[in-house]
Amino acid sequence: MTSFESLHPAEFSSFPEADRHVVVRTTTPIKWPLHIELIISDLDGTLTDSYLSLESAHLVMSHFGEQLRNMDETPESVSHDLLCYFNRHPKTVESLLHDPEHTLRQIIKTIAWHKGIRGGWNLSGDQTDLFSAHAKLLLAQEKARKSFKPFGGVEKFFSVAREQGTVSAIYTNTSPANTVQRLLKSNMDPELFGPIYARLRHDERPWPYSKTDERERAFAARLMPYDKPKPNPEPILAMQENFGATTSTTLFIGEGASDFASVHSGPDHDHRNATFAFQMEGADMPAVQVETNERLRPGKHPLGLRNVEDNYGLTRRPDVILLRGGFRTLVDLVERGGIILERTSPPSFFAPPVRPGGWPPIAHGQGPANPQHH
Repeated sequence: MTSFESLHPAEFSSFPEADRHVVVRTTTPIKWPLHIELIISDLDGTLTDSYLSLESAHLVMSHFGEQLRNMDETPESVSHDLLCYFNRHPKTVESLLHDPEHTLRQIIKTIAWHKGIRGGWNLSGDQTDLFSAHAKLLLAQEKARKSFKPFGGVEKFFSVAREQGTVSAIYTNTSPANTVQRLLKSNMDPELFGPIYARLRHDERPWPYSKTDERERAFAARLMPYDKPKPNPEPILAMQENFGATTSTTLFIGEGASDFASVHSGPDHDHRNATFAFQMEGADMPAVQVETNERLRPGKHPLGLRNVEDNYGLTRRPDVILLRGGFRTLVDLVERGGIILERTSPPSFFAPPVRPGGWPPIAHGQGPANPQHH
């Protein structure tokens, strides 16, 4: 078996194909093999290519801005109008990521109504424009549909973890309702995951989960609504306490700045509560996605490989695993003994199951509420 002890870039010859999969920096504190008892993953941009939906927004904004500029009158650009729409309706951005087809249509209808445009798609009375608008929408919808597809290796990695008895959890800033809907549209098996920490905003109403859709019910039953956003580390600490895991036996997978900051704290981010694996496939997004995100979500953690690198220098850190091949890297490491998945200890407590029409109690940093001890 390949030795993973003190792996250096110069020793790639003893680690076949490592240079195109994973880079662990010189003087790394990570000691191979890693024995992992708890896996925690981000959702959007890590498990699924969610931010393709931002390209949908860009297509709609650029197309209708161009259409209106060609009209006889000179109203404000649609891009500005759409930004105003998003600012007035903060949930629209999240809806665009999780229910994009419906949201795209609603955005266009809103713009048309606001500008006093009648007749649906035929903005200027030209059939060519009608066809062009439909074509743009179809392309935007196709990108939106692809955004629900898991990255390569995701299902295989979590399937192997399940076979080994290792608990895999999700920690996301996405709302509980949208988390369930995104996971449903991903077609992933609910049995691959344990607890799902999702951010419950104060103004969010309970989602009426289906009484008949078994997959929806299964995902909903795993929800742990949480009232503090990343980079708050409390869900990580709560899960470690729940399952008896430690810093050295917890693997956190993410692609964003808030993911890294959830794991690493301190002035130089030198205190960590897990081993961080940087999902570079998800972080390496086109400029149009990064720019559209910055326009529509000002003040949020910046997306994109360059932004994360500029802020945290992850490719230069000795304590971060760089997953150049995304989850295929993790599968490769497991198959060759670099990561040994251990059976997770039975949890010390559970949250009550979700019932139609209501959330379980919100967790406030101490793990699931109303624990039921074995």
